[in-house]
Amino acid sequence: MKLFLIGFIIWIVFSASESSEYGVCGDRPLVKDFRGSRVVGGKDVEPGEWPWTVSIQRKSNGRYFHLCGGVVLNALWVLTAAHCFKDLGNDYFSWRVVFGMNQLTQMGKKAQIRTIKQKIRHENYDPKKERNDIALLKLNKQIKYNDYIQPACLPAKEAILSKMDDCFIAGWGVLKHRCKHSFNYSFFGDSGGPLMCKGHKAKFYMVVGITSWGHGCARKQKPGVYTSTQFYLEWIFQHLTQEKKPG
Repeated sequence: MKLFLIGFIIWIVFSASESSEYGVCGDRPLVKDFRGSRVVGGKDVEPGEWPWTVSIQRKSNGRYFHLCGGVVLNALWVLTAAHCFKDLGNDYFSWRVVFGMNQLTQMGKKAQIRTIKQKIRHENYDPKKERNDIALLKLNKQIKYNDYIQPACLPAKEAILSKMDDCFIAGWGVLKHRCKHSFNYSFFGDSGGPLMCKGHKAKFYMVVGITSWGHGCARKQKPGVYTSTQFYLEWIFQHLTQEKKPG
């Protein structure tokens, strides 16, 4: 299955992007900005198009299967949804995270693989109501940035998410409407992946949401639900900065 893209319109405006150890977050060296398609029927993603999107894969019967998406924050940390680990205990130690890939069946020469050293799920995560559906994954060792692997930008705390611009969702879910239930659709394959937006004159996209849940599949008046990265900025950076402190 290939990484695909969903595009739609939203009102949003951003402050300047933050820097990263590679240069600038949100950089896409291989891609020029473009206008995407609507939600149902999205488009296949080209290699390097969304270089901060990762595949979190679970091992079963000696094989790895895609479970959720995730977002590169820096060389050692990935952001994803807490519900990806629901009822799985510490099974994640046998999982892997794949970077720089856009087809699940063909990893490609530029892909990098890491295992999960630590999982930090939000302490107030409610699995019944999917509140605080956010988690951090610490990798076993740092990734190396290249044209296909880049860190994402997050919106600043003071950013006003209210003016219109293009937004995109990237994930390994289905491209066509294939729902079996009328509600509680879990965005299978897309969970934990990024909702990305930028202002009209902005150079970089920012990850403003993490795919969480929804009612039905692209149904009218039934929007998907995304965990706000802006709301959890303090929680995210608290854990990342603690990691840098000596001792």
